[in-house]
Amino acid sequence: MQRRNSSDYRARRVLLRFATAGSELAAAVIGLTLLGWWFDRGFNTSPVGLLAGAGLGIVGGMYNFLRDAWRFRQEDDAKDQDKRPQDRDEDGPQV
Repeated sequence: MQRRNSSDYRARRVLLRFATAGSELAAAVIGLTLLGWWFDRGFNTSPVGLLAGAGLGIVGGMYNFLRDAWRFRQEDDAKDQDKRPQDRDEDGPQV
């Protein structure tokens, strides 16, 4: 069995996380736009419901997308700090 390269695995993982965030954005916009369209058909208020649904979908989807992107960045920065070498004492070990 072939072992995975850790950098390749990490790149795929990051790509999957951003693809998921993008899918959530699209789902929010599409879902709320369809809900607005359904509202318009039921109450004959065209195009108010459609525009309101699309607007709410865009705002809510972008909020979730940016929140996830911020969280991904904080996690990545924390991982980078863990990989940095610790400050060493110039005098060497204390006896």
